[in-house]
Amino acid sequence: MRVRRCWGWLLSLLLLGTGCWSRREVNEVAISSAIAIDEERNQTIRITMQILRPTAAVESGQPRSGTFNVTATGPTTAAAIRNLDQQLSRRPEWKHNNAIILSENVARQGVGEIMDFFMRNHQSRLDQWILVTRGKAAAVLVPRFQLESNQGIGIRRLNQSAVHSTAATVPVRLYDFVTSLTNPAEDPVAAAIETVEFPDPSGEGEVNPRIRMRGAAVFQHDRLAGWLDETEARSLDWFRGEATGAMVVVPCRKGPGRGTSVQLISTRSSLQPYWKNGQPAVRATVRATGQLGDLMCQEDLSKHEALVDLQRRTAAQMEAEMAKLMHRLQKDLGSDAVGLGVALERTFPAAWKKMSPQWREIFPKVSVTPEVVVELTQMGTSEGKLISSGGGGK
Repeated sequence: MRVRRCWGWLLSLLLLGTGCWSRREVNEVAISSAIAIDEERNQTIRITMQILRPTAAVESGQPRSGTFNVTATGPTTAAAIRNLDQQLSRRPEWKHNNAIILSENVARQGVGEIMDFFMRNHQSRLDQWILVTRGKAAAVLVPRFQLESNQGIGIRRLNQSAVHSTAATVPVRLYDFVTSLTNPAEDPVAAAIETVEFPDPSGEGEVNPRIRMRGAAVFQHDRLAGWLDETEARSLDWFRGEATGAMVVVPCRKGPGRGTSVQLISTRSSLQPYWKNGQPAVRATVRATGQLGDLMCQEDLSKHEALVDLQRRTAAQMEAEMAKLMHRLQKDLGSDAVGLGVALERTFPAAWKKMSPQWREIFPKVSVTPEVVVELTQMGTSEGKLISSGGGGK
C-alpha cells in the first residue's frame, strides 16, 4: 500500500511539472508593448519594438522613462525580430503586445506576408490592434502619452475612445484583419493613426507631438488602396454596425442656427442582397438610437411632429453620407471594405460561386441603397427650447 502511495505522489509531481517546462520568468524576457513596421529602400523590413523597462531600472533613482525603443532590420519580419537579440540582453516577447503599426509604404507593397508571421507565431495575441500611418511607423512610438505608461496601452485606449465616443476610426484587431484578408469576398480595413504637433498651452513656443486616431485605411486584398477621412470612417462603421458613438450635426429645418447635435448611442446594421434587373443589389439597413446633444436651432422639440421630423432628417443625413462613402469605395478605391461580397455569398451561395472570379469588375456596379431609421430615446433634462436667441426677457 505504501509503495502504491509513493508511486501516486511521484506521478502527481511529474504531471504538475510538465505544464511549466517552457515558462520563462518576467525578469528573463523583454516585454513588447507595441511594434512598428517600416520598409527600407532595398525592401528590407525594419522592426521597431517598444520594450517595457523593468520596474527596478525605472526606480533606480534616475528620471527614466518606463519604456525604450529598439530597432533591427532583416529580409523578413521573422529575421528582423530575431535580430533584435543582438541589442537586447533578454529575449523579446510579444505575448502582451497591444498594437501593430504599419507604414503607408509597407501597406502599399502588400502586408500578406507580414500578417502571416504574426498569425503563425505562437506568441501573437489575436486581439492586437492593426493600424496604418501615412509616415514612418516608428515615429508613432516617439511621442509619450500623458495619461498612460506606454505607447501600446495608450494606443489601445485611444483607439477604443475614438471608436466609442466619435466613431472617427474603425476597430480592427489582428484576427479581424486576417479573416478579411483571407476571404475573397471581403477587403480588409484598418484604423489610421498619425502624429500631430500641438502648440504648448503655456505659450512658450514649444510644440508637443501627440498621437491622434482619425480615419481609416482601406485595402484591396493585401495592398493599401487609399484613405478614408473621419466622416467616411464613421459611415463605414454604420455599414458594419460597429459605431457605438457618433455625433451627427443636423442642419436647422428653418431659420438661423448652427444645427442640432444628435449623439448616437448604438447602431445595428444588416446587408440584404437582392436582384434588380438581373443584377446584384444590396439594401443596407441601419437602426440607430440616440439622444439630443444640444439644440442650436429655433425649434421646439416638445412637439411630437418636430421630434419625428428631426429623427427623419438625421436618418436622411446618415443615408447621404453612407451613399457618398459607397460611391468612393466603388468608383475611386475599388475596395469592398463594407463586405458586399460576404453578404452575397451568404444569401446566394450558388450565384456567388459563379460571379466571384469577376467580383472586382462586378463590385463597382452593385446598386447599394442605405435605409436608416433613427429613434431619439433621450432628450435630456429639459423639454423644448430652453433659451431663445436674442430674447431680451420681460
